[in-house]
Amino acid sequence: MERRWSRDQLRTTALIDKRDGGLTWSRNTREFALRTGPAEIGSEQFKVDSAAITQMPRGGLRIRMAITGPALTGTRTIEVYPGIAGFRTQTTLTSPAPLTLNEVVLEEAAVGASTKPTIHALRSGADWRDSSWAGPTPSEDYPGPPLALGDPHAGDWRDTHTATAGTPLQGAAQWFDGDRGDRRLFMQMERNDFPSSWVEYDGATARLRLQYARDVVSLGPFEEQFHAENPNPSGGRTRTMLPGQPFAFEATFTGVGSGVGDAEWQWSKYLLHQRLDPRYPHAITFNSDKNDRNRRSTGAKDDTDIAAVRELAPIARRLGVETFALDDGWQARSGDWCPDSPQCPEPRAATDPTFGPRFPDPTFTAVREAIAPMRLGLWMSPLNFNPSSSTYMQHPDWVCSPLGHALALYNLAQPYEGSNEAGVGEWGNAAYAHVESRIREAITKWGVRFFKFDFMAWLDCTGQNDLYEHHDAFVAMLDRIRRDHPDVTLQIDETNDYRLFPFESVLRGPSWFQNGTPETKQLVHNLWLLNPYVPGFSIGQHVLGGDSYKKESVDTIMAAALPSYITFWTDL
Repeated sequence: MERRWSRDQLRTTALIDKRDGGLTWSRNTREFALRTGPAEIGSEQFKVDSAAITQMPRGGLRIRMAITGPALTGTRTIEVYPGIAGFRTQTTLTSPAPLTLNEVVLEEAAVGASTKPTIHALRSGADWRDSSWAGPTPSEDYPGPPLALGDPHAGDWRDTHTATAGTPLQGAAQWFDGDRGDRRLFMQMERNDFPSSWVEYDGATARLRLQYARDVVSLGPFEEQFHAENPNPSGGRTRTMLPGQPFAFEATFTGVGSGVGDAEWQWSKYLLHQRLDPRYPHAITFNSDKNDRNRRSTGAKDDTDIAAVRELAPIARRLGVETFALDDGWQARSGDWCPDSPQCPEPRAATDPTFGPRFPDPTFTAVREAIAPMRLGLWMSPLNFNPSSSTYMQHPDWVCSPLGHALALYNLAQPYEGSNEAGVGEWGNAAYAHVESRIREAITKWGVRFFKFDFMAWLDCTGQNDLYEHHDAFVAMLDRIRRDHPDVTLQIDETNDYRLFPFESVLRGPSWFQNGTPETKQLVHNLWLLNPYVPGFSIGQHVLGGDSYKKESVDTIMAAALPSYITFWTDL
């Protein structure tokens, strides 16, 4: 591909697919745009002061354009890679005064009226989406939650809409595909499935747009009961650029294809060879969640203690398991995040011997000895706390007010039922330093090499953060940990919508995608709909779920599992 720019008024003057005789896809198109109130600031109002090209570690090239515009300065960064027909772009801007953003256009392409548009929204939420389907065609009868304001995000994992050439098309999505017969151009935003992730085609120009007003609240696990978004983008939520602080907008990738499947192949090469960190192990994993007959507790915590670990470990080794993950229950109290041991007891242990220490030491030494040479993994709900935790009692100011306090009161009213047993109080941004310190101690002192992060919801916390800052601080924490410990796997539980799925999570590690006891056809269905946009090996799914091995041969079940992030999630 070839891309050319103008310096005095920053635009893409030409976007060309140079293969097979060449095709110019776009001319004289602006790079990005901001809407603040009624005013729109486009890239054509910026000029390029300087541009520098540097070599990238895997053979690519990066150009950084220093740009200045109406009271704004910043950088427009473009990357290209050997053998990949596409460009990654990202804009970072700095304002000397507070600047309120209503909308942002991340990328544009003037693809013309002869282009047939398709948009894709890629979704999670396997905890509640209907898993029944017949024959080769999946059912799309998930109606959305019982209460919904705006688009209920019904249907299946991939919500696809297509129009005839030149016909306008828009919707909540992350992916645009423009079809001109045997040639295609696609644009994708590296963002999650927020309602504000918006893709549009006006009959001539395609845009990746962020409509912040559409975002109302992101309830994570509670999205099953209630989803709210604003159907009117003309008024509602905004984002604020703070004075003197660089504001990095989400990256995008624009690529082209020639012939059937080539556009998806270009995306796959970019994702697999340039964006994904190759160092975390794509390990066969065991998760202890289903080792649970309510012997120790009747809520979310399972029954796994050191005796159970010693019984399960030999079976896991024979199955080829490489990572042995303790699910909810290893921790004495969420929020403190220390192993349930004599040095850090579960609060009920003082009055009931049933809840005596699960493990003999506070560093998992005995567990690591029992599971060797398997790696140790832990479930964790990093943004949540149990109201009995010492951390909560010492730092109530860290709680996300007001909703986090309300959740803590709800937790206290029914302390040992369902997820309440783990803890559903919500931290604000003030707690992130503590949370990160606990994760880092688990890595450096307990030998943990895998985390399954669960329960996330992005909330507005009075005096601390809005939902975007809540989300951004978590992602920044993940990236710091990945930078310092690249061999540690960070898995995001995506069984509830609006966490980091699809592209914020897949770029950082595998997902935990499918709870329950899915049949083989459902496991294949999930991978079929998400590939190649989300690689199958990053989709964590329950292998040998329920009594599937009684209905189908293990050969069939494992053949369906091989393309996924293989997880045994049953009582071995």
